[in-house]
Parts: sequence; structure tokens; C-alpha cells
Amino acid sequence: MHTMENKTDIAIIGGGIGGVMAALFLSRTLKFNRSRNLYNITIYEKEHAILKGASNELARLHFGGEYPRDPSTAQDCVTGAILFSQIFPSSVYSAITGVDYLVSAKNDDKEELLEKLVHHYETFVKPVCTRFYAQLHNKADFLFGDVATLFRKIEPVELTENFFGGIHSNELGFNSSALNTFLHAKIKEEEIDVKYSVAITDAAKNGDTYILTAKDVLTEKEQNISAGIVVNASWENCLALNYKIKKEVPAIRGYWRALAIADISRCDGANDSKFALIGKSGGMYSPVNDKKAILYVPEYGCSFINDENNECHLFSETNLIMKKPVISDSEIEERKQKIHEHISSLFPFLKNMIIVGLPVNPTFSKDDELHKRAHIKTWEVGKNWFSVFPAKATFAVRAAIELIALMPSVSSEALKGFCIDTHPVVPAIFHLK
Repeated sequence: MHTMENKTDIAIIGGGIGGVMAALFLSRTLKFNRSRNLYNITIYEKEHAILKGASNELARLHFGGEYPRDPSTAQDCVTGAILFSQIFPSSVYSAITGVDYLVSAKNDDKEELLEKLVHHYETFVKPVCTRFYAQLHNKADFLFGDVATLFRKIEPVELTENFFGGIHSNELGFNSSALNTFLHAKIKEEEIDVKYSVAITDAAKNGDTYILTAKDVLTEKEQNISAGIVVNASWENCLALNYKIKKEVPAIRGYWRALAIADISRCDGANDSKFALIGKSGGMYSPVNDKKAILYVPEYGCSFINDENNECHLFSETNLIMKKPVISDSEIEERKQKIHEHISSLFPFLKNMIIVGLPVNPTFSKDDELHKRAHIKTWEVGKNWFSVFPAKATFAVRAAIELIALMPSVSSEALKGFCIDTHPVVPAIFHLK
């Protein structure tokens, strides 16, 4: 029995896109059940604001074009993008007109790679989007333009000598600043408390509740807090905290990488994102607006960062926390230069850009190779302890819905009639527009 003086505390560990979506969806579900006043929802974020860690610079929603060799991840991207696009207003997206997925002329298997890329869009993206569009009550919720022209093959005359072929897709990019401002307002509206500059460093089961050790990162003072429900949406120490509750190490691999932030105000650039696929010929350019873009080069010495063993981080019972690499100022400048040289060689219109930042954050995958990066589903670690672990921003809404589905005592009828695979029309209670 709950009383107004004895509310159940829900602790959300981490204020990235996964933790914020989990908090908002929990609040909306409890309101739907008319039981929101029985719960306190608090986000514990070690940074000074939400979306400042791995979620600091979100590039775009994905239809999976960058995963032509991994159909499972590509398909997860499509459903993830469809779910995500229903929740937010158009104002949180950037002004890009779409994405060009390009196959390098240097690829030995360029014909096969282009064939797989086209096959993914023709046999999965278009049918799934068409079915979803038919199910929508409000057609304006489909933000990707005309369903009949979701994508097209890029004509040879449009290609530079660097590329063999490609696909142009009507996908969306993020305006990180607008998304951040929007989510701050929604957290306030839902009366969700946020404790900034607080890191959760330890956890233990205590009867029907959990005791969390909360460390103030500014003063280094610690205090214990109690929570009846815990949603672990942290990154670097996610598995370490889960292990405190259940002595189990899931098969997840971790990687450090850097996304470069570029000033493109001096460039006569394209409005659409460009993604050159696979290997040493790969690289991403994703404009946020006419002044700022995000760059990514999937190579060591550029965006990939070696660990001590020169490989991905292999989690084990004795090694569950990824130690952030120390990168000297000279190495940062060297990486910036290499990324600049690589991206501008792929896309010459960017030769006058200036790389102004190189934030380093972890990313995760269920596989040994980063390019697969399949969605890591939300799971229940212990009774009322859940782990939300979206490997890409595209998966964040899906992960939050999976959380609600795992909580039958909370979800009630909130997801009635909804199915991610066959009827992905998100119930109106979760719309944040």
C-alpha cells in the first residue's frame, strides 16, 4: 500500500538519451495509470546537464544504410527510426535533406556492396515504411517525405571519381541543441527531478529496495540513496553496476571513439549527410546546420581509439569498467588533421572546414566488430532493476518502450495494441510533441 508520504522512488542512472527517454516514458505510463503521484522519478547524471556524455552530439536517425553487411542491425535501425520519428516534433531535427550512402570505387567488392545496399532499401526499408504509413491515423507523423520516393539510386553523373555508386535516402539528422532544450523542458513538465554532477558508483540489494552510492563529482562526497525501482542507463560503468545485482557478464563489447565537430561556415557544402561505406575508404559527414557538422572516420588513429591491447574492450568478471584513454594535446591535433585530410579527400567541398572539437565517448556492440553494432535490448537484471542500453540514439525510443513492456505492474494497458514488429504505431501517451 502506498501513501503520499511513502512514495516508491525510481532511480534512473544516467541522463543520456536512453535514461531521459526511460524517465519520460515511465512518467507518462504512470499518469496513464493514474498513479504518477505514488512515485518519485529521479535522474542521476554525472555531468552538469543531460545529454552531455555519449549523447552530446547525436548525428542522425538511421535506416540502416551504413550496415549493408549486417541485415539484423540494418533492420533494427529502420524500426528504431520509425518509432523515434513519431515521438518528437520536427524542430529537434537538423535541416539536412537526406543521406547519401556511397560505395567507394576502391572497394574490392564494390559491386556486391552496392547490391546489398540497394537490396536493403528495396526489400526492407520501403515495405516496412509503407506498412507503417498505412497504419497511421495522422499521416503527418511520417516525417520522411513521400513514401513512394523514400530513396533512389544515385546516378553516375552525380558521383565524383571517389565513388562507384550509392543510395540517397530521405533520412533525418538531429539538431542536438534543439533536442537538448526540448528534453529539458519535457523533464520539467513531467516533474522529474534531476541530480546533476552525481555519479552512481556502487549498488546493493537491501530487501525489497536497492541502496545506491551517490558521489558528488565536484566535492567527492558520498551518500547512500534508496530506490524501489532502478533503471540503469549509464554507459562506462553500466555492466559493473549490473554485476553488483546479478553476477553475470553479458556478451557486450566496448570501444572508445571520437566524433569530430567541424566548423563548416567557410564551405560551400551540401545540405545532405554523406556516408562513405566500409574500411579505409569510409567516413561520415553530417551537417547540423550551415555552420556545424559532425565527422567520423572508422580508422585507428582517427575516430577509433586503441585500448591497451590494441583491440576492443572485452568485458569480464574482473574487468567491467572501461577506463577512458588519456590522449595528449598533440595526439588530439594529429587526429584532427588526419580526419580533416581523410574527409576532405572524400568530399572536396569540405577542404575549408575547421575541426574545432574531438569529444571521446564509448560505444558498444554485441559483436567483436564495431560495424555490426546491433541493438542491445533492454533487460531485467534483477527484480525491479532494469538495464537500458541503446547502442545508437536511433534505438532510444525502442529501448524505452521495451522497458515499459518489462514492467507489467506499471505498464498496465499503456501498450495495448502496440507491436514493434507488426504494428509500430506508438501510443499517443508517449508522444512528446
